[in-house]
Amino acid sequence: MKRKKLIIVGFLILIAAGLIYYFGWFGREEEAAGIETSGHIEVTEVDLSFRISGHLAVLTAEEGRQVKKGDLLAELKREVLQARRDQAAAQVEELEARCASLAMSIDIREEVLEAQIKQAEAGVSAAKARFVSLKKGSREEEIREAAAARDRAKTEWENRERDHQRMKSLYERQIVPASQFDDARTAAESAKAAYLAAEERFQLVKAGPRQEMVWEGRANLSGSDAALEAARAGLREVAKMKLDLKALQGQLAQAQALLTLAEEDLADARLYVPFNGFITVKNVEESEFVQAGSPVATLAQLDEVWVRTYVPETQLGLVRLGQKAEVTADSFPGKVYPGRVTYISPKAEFTPKNVQTKEERVKLVYRIKVSLANPDQELKAGMPVDVRLR
Repeated sequence: MKRKKLIIVGFLILIAAGLIYYFGWFGREEEAAGIETSGHIEVTEVDLSFRISGHLAVLTAEEGRQVKKGDLLAELKREVLQARRDQAAAQVEELEARCASLAMSIDIREEVLEAQIKQAEAGVSAAKARFVSLKKGSREEEIREAAAARDRAKTEWENRERDHQRMKSLYERQIVPASQFDDARTAAESAKAAYLAAEERFQLVKAGPRQEMVWEGRANLSGSDAALEAARAGLREVAKMKLDLKALQGQLAQAQALLTLAEEDLADARLYVPFNGFITVKNVEESEFVQAGSPVATLAQLDEVWVRTYVPETQLGLVRLGQKAEVTADSFPGKVYPGRVTYISPKAEFTPKNVQTKEERVKLVYRIKVSLANPDQELKAGMPVDVRLR
């Protein structure tokens, strides 16, 4: 029984070894031989068009013509676009001037109001102090000062009056001349007048201001308050001016945006070549009206081309990104173009009708892309080629 089991196990080991040897040998042989497939040359083509509509004024595109990056390909009529741009620029200039003028007016108005408010506040303070003083009446210090001035004037008058009486006695006895007597009399009269004025001043200070003066002080205070309120009301006017300036600045921003659009439209009226290549299709003629986005010409880039080809599902494991490839074309026998695998489709698809493979029984294939340089631009779009993956 044990011997029979050993024979079965040995037989299975031999079968497994044979399968490993078979698939390992033929797999290495297939990998060493590489994968051969076929396809067609494809190129990057770009439909060149205008962003805006207009009549075509200039068209330099000709089918088959080689062009360089930056060459002028086509141009729309620019008269209307130029006029719109100039109009938008004038609008911006006008609004900028209006904004600057209004801002300057605001600054001037604020400076004037600041001075007016300070002046009005000072007037209110002075009127208030005057009114309070009139309302309270004279201070004790003022009364004492007026009384002292009256007493000094009285003393001075009494002294001058004694001098006058003495000179009068001397004059009557003809001891002094008349002029000296007259001087003494005049001095006495002046001193008496000064005393009477001081007495009247004392009585006024003692009685205090009249009611009419108090009313006048109150009226002056009210007028000063009104002037201050009027000056402060100007601040609200300045606030309104600032709102007007903000609205004007909004209009300026809109005008600047319109100017930017007008300048972009004017710049986009010229169509330039985006890269070196060949014109393969010309879709319009000069003087035609071109709609925005409609193709004017088709530009093909031949410096870098690629091959769309397919590999069977059974060989997909032998293909990797960056893998080297050799491309040959019937038009150039013996010449090999080096390339690399740059794309492997993640999805299987049925064999396309235009692809012929050696193993026709394989129905599922994977699309791959082989990119290669074409510096001499020998390979053209649609040219059939063979690809060998190494």
